[in-house]
Amino acid sequence: MKALIALSVIVSFAFGSFAQLSQIKRKDALAPDSNRFKITIDRKTGYIDATGSIVIRPTFESGQEFSEGLCAVRSNGLYGFINVQGEFVIEPRFDYATTFTEGAALTFIGGQPEFVDKRGIPLFKSVFKSMTPYDHGRSWVRTYSDKTGIVDKTGKLLIDTVYSRISEFSDGVAVAYGFEDKTYSSKGRRRKMLATIIDTTGTQLIPYGKYAEIFGPDDGYFRASPVEKRWSGDTEYLLDLTGKKVYTLSDPGKRNYSSFIGGVSNGLIRTTVPAPGLNNNHDVYMTTNGKIIYENGVQNWTRDFSHSRAFVQNDDDTWSIINTKGQIVSKRKYDNVLGSGFSSGRAYVKIDSSWGAIDTLENFLVTPQFADIHVASIRADHIFFA
Repeated sequence: MKALIALSVIVSFAFGSFAQLSQIKRKDALAPDSNRFKITIDRKTGYIDATGSIVIRPTFESGQEFSEGLCAVRSNGLYGFINVQGEFVIEPRFDYATTFTEGAALTFIGGQPEFVDKRGIPLFKSVFKSMTPYDHGRSWVRTYSDKTGIVDKTGKLLIDTVYSRISEFSDGVAVAYGFEDKTYSSKGRRRKMLATIIDTTGTQLIPYGKYAEIFGPDDGYFRASPVEKRWSGDTEYLLDLTGKKVYTLSDPGKRNYSSFIGGVSNGLIRTTVPAPGLNNNHDVYMTTNGKIIYENGVQNWTRDFSHSRAFVQNDDDTWSIINTKGQIVSKRKYDNVLGSGFSSGRAYVKIDSSWGAIDTLENFLVTPQFADIHVASIRADHIFFA
């Protein structure tokens, strides 16, 4: 255990010298309870608290993270659920089980998915091949014919299973994909992807099949590519939440943009463009009506805006911070920056071979002192540095 604690240092943010930080919301993973963290010792799973003390001894074959006060763990080949004291409140009977979200956990017996409540009682009888954890009372389901729809907590279809894929909802809208069986390649049969925008009732806001791909929404805008490409190259559009075009890349007379490379944030979007006089592209930040506010050097990296700040790479490979006017506002240069930059008001930066954390005013939340940090080790208001 001493070796584990030596390698993982838990940093907890609170009022005082550090700013209070809100919980990170990740769409690809459920945030665990803030005072229980999974550990593995001698191939057995247990749990520690924020001080590093073992509060549930490592006796389980495997386990999930705690969520809503319960945790799925595997004992004698089957999954059940324990409370924060390590006591079983739902006895092991599942082949596999996930974390609780919105009062329901997804479980599996014989490959069949089923939601149970905190008493272990099924919410409804599942007839689907797969289901996702609930998000605002919605679960994305897939039929055995590989069609996707959305159900509520009673199993009632909110959106019929007629699409190949449906994105998460944001601002009351989502992107839904289907397929057209016509070929578009002479070298074999490939199915053409078609997309539309739907609201929470499943109503299509734009004609299905008008666009091949739609991404977003980000900051109230979608990025879209038409099914038919322009002769001058790939055309891309910015759409508002109703599906109306607000800006078109590669318009006649406009600069020959290559493509959007990020979502809209703080009213700005990153775009890669041909560098004047060079056979290379470089990144620019532009407004949603096409006005450029910052152009970066050739082959230098950039990050999306968040909290009115964005990281840009300098010619010497260091990183600086710009504001929404395109002005460099950094107090210092950074050797590296983790992921997309600022998130929840903080960013993880590297200075002189050591990692730390800063806020948007570049005050140190964690003084650079750690050799490494990974996105997967950031949990709620705790960060595991190594």
